[in-house]
Amino acid sequence: MLILMAYLVLPESEARVSESIDYVGLALLAMSFVIIGYSFTEAPTWGWLSEDFWLGIALGLAILFLFINHELSTQNPIINIGDFANPNIAVPLLSSFVAGFGMFLSFQALVYMFELPKPLVMA
Repeated sequence: MLILMAYLVLPESEARVSESIDYVGLALLAMSFVIIGYSFTEAPTWGWLSEDFWLGIALGLAILFLFINHELSTQNPIINIGDFANPNIAVPLLSSFVAGFGMFLSFQALVYMFELPKPLVMA
């Protein structure tokens, strides 16, 4: 109902942006986060000190480095890396990322704790 009301009442914006979307940057950022997230998701199964875990983290960070290099050289970046020099922008973004990553890990820990079968007691 609200969407219909907004469509009928609010005027259409006259501002048009003709910039293109940085699909390469979007793909690099997504791949980086997916690989790192997958590595942390599978770490309890693989082992926290396993080669697979550390290889996934290293690969994800390497792709993240490629993303940063790409964003510094592209005309319409998804994330303007130069904005991180301003503390008013950098601190909220980085603290939000850390908080979100902490919530992701806590959800993983809860699933891991509550879905494990109870240990067998030998009589």
